[in-house]
Amino acid sequence: LIEKPLADSIADIPRLIELCERKKRVLMTGYNLRFLPSLIRFRDLVHGGELIGSVVSIRCEIGQYLPNWRPESDYRTGVSARKALGGGALLELSHEIDYLRWIFGEVAWVKASLLCQSDLEIDVEDTAHLILCLRPPLGTREVAASVNMDFLRHDTTRLCTAIGTSGTMRWNGLTGQIELFRPAAERWFEVFRYQHGRDDSYIAEWKHFLSCVNHVQTPLVSGMDGLRVLETIEAIRGASASGCAAQVKGRGK
Repeated sequence: LIEKPLADSIADIPRLIELCERKKRVLMTGYNLRFLPSLIRFRDLVHGGELIGSVVSIRCEIGQYLPNWRPESDYRTGVSARKALGGGALLELSHEIDYLRWIFGEVAWVKASLLCQSDLEIDVEDTAHLILCLRPPLGTREVAASVNMDFLRHDTTRLCTAIGTSGTMRWNGLTGQIELFRPAAERWFEVFRYQHGRDDSYIAEWKHFLSCVNHVQTPLVSGMDGLRVLETIEAIRGASASGCAAQVKGRGK
């Protein structure tokens, strides 16, 4: 069980996955948000299609002021703030990339801008503005997701909004609330709420991992999932550097 992301670059990750497969070892990536009851319910409702129809666009945002992450320590020395330790908004907040592809489909291509827009004493990007083209399974239409990540905002936020052909649904990762906008009523309705404790998703993740080890099963968030996220991050970095769209090149099976 490896904390997300699997690494700060894609190098040697395919070899790690192959080695674990050959040795019959369970390899799991620590994207714990997948174990939140509210996100699981959001995914089920999106896939069900009854509430909002087919998804045509997605808005996703995550932000929190970096010095407030761990107030008891100096943010300038932490992993998030230092390139040498694999920091930066893109890697640290890659949960969003993982759950978007889990819910809406694999990332086909990206556009991106990685920026340092603040006076924070860090040597990594504090902001990432992304456009991800998601390719749902079963050959349905591609969907564009706008993703904003940052270390800047004092109003801590984690939201995902799915815009559908017959309505809109949004998930609040901080409150565990799912809301639905019904066009006929012209207002939002709460359809689900589960206020999780700080450690709940980690405990569920650990229990799942141990069960997979005991039964030699593929975990919900596999090493291959971790590789897919890193493939997307590699494309994002290339797109930001070139100013052009970049295809996500798969190295996995």
